[in-house]
Amino acid sequence: MYQTLNEIVVEQGETMNKIEDNIVVSKQNTKKTVQELAKALNSEKSIRDRICGCDFGMMCLSIWFIVAVLFLLIDL
Repeated sequence: MYQTLNEIVVEQGETMNKIEDNIVVSKQNTKKTVQELAKALNSEKSIRDRICGCDFGMMCLSIWFIVAVLFLLIDL
């Protein structure tokens, strides 16, 4: 009976070690994921800044002009 109990305790110890290892790996993966998300966010901000960096009024005027030309072509 004590031998069986000893085997159960050893198995549980091994299981606990595996769980601990999985927690460590998960923590490392989470840290890497946060770093990758930060890079993606910085990249998105950079792209948005480049797009919004141009003159917004000029961009609106250009779009309006294109729409006006399309309406003229459709009416002809």
